Order: sequence, then C-alpha cells, then structure tokens
Amino acid sequence: TRITRFLTWLFICKVHVTGLENVDAVPTSAFIVTPNHPSPYDVVLLPAVLNRKTRFMAALGVMQALRGLGGLIVGPFGAFAANLDRGKGAPALRAAIQVVASHQTLVMWPEGWTYLDGKLGALKKGAVRIAKESANQLGETTYIVPVNVTYGKYPGPAIMRLPIKLQYLVLVTFFLWFRRGVTVKIGKAIPSTSLPENDGEATELLKQAIAKLGAH
Repeated sequence: TRITRFLTWLFICKVHVTGLENVDAVPTSAFIVTPNHPSPYDVVLLPAVLNRKTRFMAALGVMQALRGLGGLIVGPFGAFAANLDRGKGAPALRAAIQVVASHQTLVMWPEGWTYLDGKLGALKKGAVRIAKESANQLGETTYIVPVNVTYGKYPGPAIMRLPIKLQYLVLVTFFLWFRRGVTVKIGKAIPSTSLPENDGEATELLKQAIAKLGAH
C-alpha cells in the first residue's frame, strides 16, 4: 500500500529485494511467509515488499503499545494479536490456522519478539504447526516461504539488555541514525509435505533456510 511504502521509505530508506519470484511461484494462496525479526519496522516493510493482501500475526504487546495505538497502526494491515506468554498462544494459533485454511496468505515472525542485534534467535514451533494443521484441514499442501531481512545498521547487542518497549523507543527516537536501508531475500517455498513429522526438527529446518538466505 502507499502507506506502508511511505513508512518504509521514512524509517528505512532504500529496500533491495531478491527472490520475489519465489512468492509468485507458490501454487496456492494458502501459505505462510516467515521472515526473521530484526526490527519493529518489519511490520511495514513486509507489506510493502510483498505488495499483496496478507494477514499478520503480531505480538499482543505490539497491539497494546502506547495504550492501544500500536493496534490502530498495524490492525489495518491485517494484523491480529498473538499472546507470546507460555501457555497462552492457543487462540492465536487457531486463528492463524483458519487464516491459512481459508486460502489467505499469513505473515508471521517465528522468533516472536524482535532481535535488534541482527542475530537470528530461537524459532517457536507455531509456523510449522500452522502449515501442517491447515494442510490437514484443506486436504492439500500448504507452504512456508522463508525470508531473511538484513538492515544496514543495528543498535548492537547492548540494546538487548533493555526491556522490549525501551528497545523500540530507542530505535524510533534515533531512527535517522539507523536509516541505512535493508536487504530482503526470499527463499523457495517449503511444502508442508516435506516438513519432518517432529515439530522441533521441522522448525530447525525452517531456521536453517532463513539463516542460509542471510549467509549469502
């Protein structure tokens, strides 16, 4: 949309994208896009890059930020809330499965929160579970599209010691210092049929696919 493209230019500046043809090559709209999450600006970057109608799974903390302003910002982009606290993610998981099972494209960040040091964190198992369960409901193959996002400048590892809301405040306050562009690499889609039965192994396969994109 025009709004996401403007915000991307404002906060990030130049965007270099490779592999967009891998999204176009997915033979169904029932797929999940799984980028790493190195910045809160990812929520405007991905809609601008994909340039298609999608739904987004956003952390509940993001939706509640600034007394609900966060939800007002990301909600129009198709976002719905996911509670990242242990044992409280089931409602968002069910909603995400229904999104994909209804042939809508879902964008979700399998790390959960952002990693502003630019490193790839541990992935949660939700993405592979959503792909498998939505495929079961549809009776057809769904797909996961790995994506690696690399910004031109990061705050560094020290910022990770701060509370997440303060991390975001630093990044937004000094956005001109970090406005050094971004590279987005989109990999080939992983069919749900090729995911290992064990969710942990399947998640590791996805993590390696995302990491490999960032290594070149």
